[in-house]
Amino acid sequence: TIAVSIILMEGVRISAGTRDYWLPPLLSSQVSIPVTTIAPSLTLLQLSNIILIAVTIIAAQLILVRTAAGRTLRAVSDDQNAAQYIGINVKQVTSLAIIIGGAFASLAGILAVLYFGNMSFGSGLIFGLKLLFITAAGGFTDPLRGACAAFLFGEAEAVWDGFLPIVWREPIFYSALALLLCLRTENRLERI
Repeated sequence: TIAVSIILMEGVRISAGTRDYWLPPLLSSQVSIPVTTIAPSLTLLQLSNIILIAVTIIAAQLILVRTAAGRTLRAVSDDQNAAQYIGINVKQVTSLAIIIGGAFASLAGILAVLYFGNMSFGSGLIFGLKLLFITAAGGFTDPLRGACAAFLFGEAEAVWDGFLPIVWREPIFYSALALLLCLRTENRLERI
């Protein structure tokens, strides 16, 4: 299905003669971070992205764990029928969760466009597919665990890019994520 959607998308793009527009580099001045003897350097945009993402993840985690709204979201996520029996409006909570998820996806898309300078439907599809796999592997109910899974995945991709052929990166990582999901599902079934 994904292959067919990519073929259709590229066919329409080529037949329509569209072109991509790129943003000029934003906040590209280097900032050195003296953590070790080898000080890594980031751009101001990378540093602001890291801070904004960290604040968003921590806020989402605190809201889910420490507020009544978070408990309601978790209750509907765990068992919709039980949540409905105790008086929670499941449709309203589900709609709210979709809106919040869309807001988070919009924020991620804006940050990706600012960082890369451009984002097409194909790039968004690849990012979304990776994100779906990583989130499923890390867990849907805990933003901090999902963020840690995404961080580890990103670091593994960066190491691969530095030392191994980039041509094989996507097939290997998608296969590893699919295998991880299969193994994780088996573990879940064993616990039941």
